[in-house]
Amino acid sequence: MTTPGRLVQPLSESSFDAWIKLYRPDPNSSNSQISYYLKGEMVTLLLDLLIRDQTQGNKSFDDVLVAMWEQFGKTEIGFTETQLQQIIESIANQDLTEFYDRYIHGVEELPFNDYLATVGIELKSVNTNNIPTLGIIVKSEHGKEMIKSVASNSPAQLAGVDAGDELLAIDGFKVSADKLTDRLKSYQVGQQLELTIFHGDRLITVPIILAPSQPDRYQLDQIEHPTDLQQQLFKDWVNLSSD
Repeated sequence: MTTPGRLVQPLSESSFDAWIKLYRPDPNSSNSQISYYLKGEMVTLLLDLLIRDQTQGNKSFDDVLVAMWEQFGKTEIGFTETQLQQIIESIANQDLTEFYDRYIHGVEELPFNDYLATVGIELKSVNTNNIPTLGIIVKSEHGKEMIKSVASNSPAQLAGVDAGDELLAIDGFKVSADKLTDRLKSYQVGQQLELTIFHGDRLITVPIILAPSQPDRYQLDQIEHPTDLQQQLFKDWVNLSSD
């Protein structure tokens, strides 16, 4: 949820390009890519919840793994993407073409709460710092404060700041990587500051209007008044006894 690239690179492309992109990150990777490990497990979570809901808790993604083992694992033969999808569909008793198009081959936001609701849970974003967003990650290197990445569509990117620029000052005051967060605490959302940087060989100062703060963590909470079915599916999901 904190990786902009999730809305740019499809999961299927991330898997296909792993050796030429994922394992060779560059300063723009977080804006243009998503780890197929991260998104893959999240998509599998949705499929698991979908199967549990469709079968009233009688089956789960575990049944997919068992079926894959029986059909391909025991005999040690390969399988195609289509064969995997067919097995998942047979367990879920549902055509998953639209699901695949939207969340595996597409870049739509994963609808976590639509699926978590089946077990009486909801995902909530939490903002504990309320620090305005500038949109840069800075690290100290050899006595210089180097901007290592700039978030897509962030105030810094919109102002022309690039990864590889050297951060010198904010509103005329020198700032280091370890003090950047503390420095931003003195500003309000919508307030303008002036960022002084070395942009290549040029010393420039750019005006930047700070954006609202971003969530810094996410948590799962139980919804109010879950149904008996939601409570039972939750118990099955987290492997609690019916007692």
